[in-house]
Amino acid sequence: MSLPLRSRPTLAATAALLLGLALGCGPADRRAQVVYYYQAGSEAAARQMPALRALETEFPGKVVVKIIDASTPEAKKDVTRLGWPSHGVLVRDYRGIMLFRQSGDDFEIDEIRSTLRQVAPAQ
Repeated sequence: MSLPLRSRPTLAATAALLLGLALGCGPADRRAQVVYYYQAGSEAAARQMPALRALETEFPGKVVVKIIDASTPEAKKDVTRLGWPSHGVLVRDYRGIMLFRQSGDDFEIDEIRSTLRQVAPAQ
């Protein structure tokens, strides 16, 4: 039994898909993620944010830092899933595997930097 002609992938469509994947146009972003869920108005958060943002410069093209207000409805869901009372920081590799997580603002930036060096060596 053969498929109707319009259901078969065309040679051009298949070639375009393969070319896109070969050129790196696929969906995979191969950067590690540092995600900081902060409490708005917190002095500790204000101190930590510049150090976290600097990681993108220290690991150019290898790390993306996301800073998220922990009081938003979506962030509250994430914080609850992570088992934190209110906020914290986590590091994931490019596949989404969690490598580091800590509740609150008392994390050491050197711990995060060390974790990143394991998956995204600095240049």
